[in-house]
Amino acid sequence: MNIITYQIELLEPVLVTALQGDPNSGVAFDYLPGSVLRGAIISRFRQSEQLDIADEKVQRLFFNGHTRYLNGYPLDDRQRALPIPHAWHRAKEEETPLYDFAVEAGDPQTDWQRPHAPFWLPVGSQARLITPDRHIAVHIARDRHLGRDDDGVIGRAVYRYDALAPGQTFAAAILCDDDELAAVLLPLLSGKWSLGGSRSGGYGRVYVSHARQLPDPATWRETGGELETADHLTITCLSDALLRDASGQAAVSPKVVTQAVAQALGIETLTCRQSFLSATTVGGFNRKWGLPLPQVPAVGMGSVFVFDPPDCALDKLYTLEQTGIGERRTEGFGRVAVNWLAQETWPVETEDAKHKPPPPPVKLPADSPAAEIAGAMAARLLRKQIENRIADQATGLGASLRGVKRSQLNRLRLLIQDALYQEPQAGRQLLNDYLVGVGERKVTRSQFDRAKVGSEPLLLWLEKRFDHEKGRGVWQDLRVNATESKIGDVTPDLADDNLVYEYNLRLAEAVLARAAKEEER
Repeated sequence: MNIITYQIELLEPVLVTALQGDPNSGVAFDYLPGSVLRGAIISRFRQSEQLDIADEKVQRLFFNGHTRYLNGYPLDDRQRALPIPHAWHRAKEEETPLYDFAVEAGDPQTDWQRPHAPFWLPVGSQARLITPDRHIAVHIARDRHLGRDDDGVIGRAVYRYDALAPGQTFAAAILCDDDELAAVLLPLLSGKWSLGGSRSGGYGRVYVSHARQLPDPATWRETGGELETADHLTITCLSDALLRDASGQAAVSPKVVTQAVAQALGIETLTCRQSFLSATTVGGFNRKWGLPLPQVPAVGMGSVFVFDPPDCALDKLYTLEQTGIGERRTEGFGRVAVNWLAQETWPVETEDAKHKPPPPPVKLPADSPAAEIAGAMAARLLRKQIENRIADQATGLGASLRGVKRSQLNRLRLLIQDALYQEPQAGRQLLNDYLVGVGERKVTRSQFDRAKVGSEPLLLWLEKRFDHEKGRGVWQDLRVNATESKIGDVTPDLADDNLVYEYNLRLAEAVLARAAKEEER
């Protein structure tokens, strides 16, 4: 067994819609489904190799269950959050503590409620509740060719997107059965991807990083810690599970879960003592066919089942955790945890505890190898921060830029791309000569004067981007903070002329690219 973990940072809102909401709305999952991540990896794979469905290697990578793509759950404090168990309850109008009814039954005289958050993390003996941030936007349908509403066809239809907000990071994992598959997958887990729907409308861009293969996968558990035996067997669903009854129909009941667990453990009988079951409906969308998948009922993530102790070896329980139960396990369905939680009550971490002051930075000796490495790391973090800010700015500024022909925008983009390969002085001269030429052409000058970047005329905005002194204000425009990229006591240098030159040009090119895309519509 090989375990690969990686992180997904949302650069734009991500809309992977769940089966909820009214017909005029799209509501995203609180997580990144494994099926979507698998599809993105397949797209990356196809860029370098042919996807032959009959090829055994392709089958083992993506289709037959040898490789399992786990859901991307929120990353908090360098830990991957997990679904809150449905056995957890709190007294009405009290936020803390949380009581685990799978460990000890609650007082029937108390009015109990479920916690509101979908995910949690253990912080010592406390529980940190996690709810992903959402991005809600209202849109008006428009004709794709006209680029505006056509009253006769669309009728000013208004719809709403409730997506995962940008700026968040999710953690996911891939489980594969042999080293050959891991060697193929690792190089694919980096760079910018697109996930979910409305990708041409400013949704779906993410950045994948921190992919690594765990050195000791034999005892790895999705929940962490060691698997312990007890006088019972507790199964907690870490993802939705698709199960079928004896007649082959999709079903949601303690009985079908009991049958699936017994079959996975290789035992004939297993008795369910109690269950905390949630049900959901699972669908999907096949981009190859352009059609939705059949909707079927499923056991919801967080469901908890308590069984009598099974007559099987400990390694069978490890195998159950690694392989899961039910169908579509390749897509992250059917993940379970065995004997995960034994604590009766969980105090909820307070907001003050979440925002502890950071420890003082580590002082590194000047000119030491450690300081050199820290400087390189800080520079990379700074570049990543700047690129994220540029992506955010370009979406807003470029979408509002109107009135310049697409041919003019693309010509200037090519000049900027050429200038990026030149020294700052030569590159600025090339671009300023172009702006002088624009000023001498009456029609073109009028286009550049009328067009606005925010509230500023395009020509003046470009002059600022290409000017040596005025260009230093780019960090303020992008709201870049060097201390956010600090490593120890090493802070990256924002005064570097080459850095100022490069990212002024990259900002200008990104805004023009977005504007050209809008003009094309």
